[in-house]
Amino acid sequence: MDFLSVLPFLSAAIILTLMPGPDNLFTLAQSLAKGKNAGAAYLLFLAYKSFKEKDSDFNLKNEDNLDYKSLYKKGVIMNLLNPKVSLFFLAFFPQFINYENGHVSIQMLVYGMLFLIQTLVIFSLISIFAGKVGSFLRKNPTISKKINVIQGSLFTLIGLKIVFSEK
Repeated sequence: MDFLSVLPFLSAAIILTLMPGPDNLFTLAQSLAKGKNAGAAYLLFLAYKSFKEKDSDFNLKNEDNLDYKSLYKKGVIMNLLNPKVSLFFLAFFPQFINYENGHVSIQMLVYGMLFLIQTLVIFSLISIFAGKVGSFLRKNPTISKKINVIQGSLFTLIGLKIVFSEK
């Protein structure tokens, strides 16, 4: 295992970490399975919800008051059930192992640790950024109301584009 083999692995791991999660895959799968109208209807439903909430403030109060242990458990369960992580480790991970060099278990351990570290760094950065954006939005309720309108407009435009597009 050398730097030239670690670089493609880290690139693939970072792309995987930044990719949208299971909810987006579910929407995509439903749209593919049930046709474009189901996907468009779902987007229009999301638009309706956004417009309905256009006059509400951005409320970030944690009503669940989950402790860190509960949040950690939720994160582990979500990742164990996340198809994109499973696919990565079942389909792509073995391609980065150099069986000719031997020490396969050590290579797997090193790659696994690299995956964990890069995920921790990216999720930490996302958390810090989201915390700053959340604080900003709590201090500026006018902006959060406009975000709901913009979100609803985007969902409407995308939904209508899907409905009226050629097959």
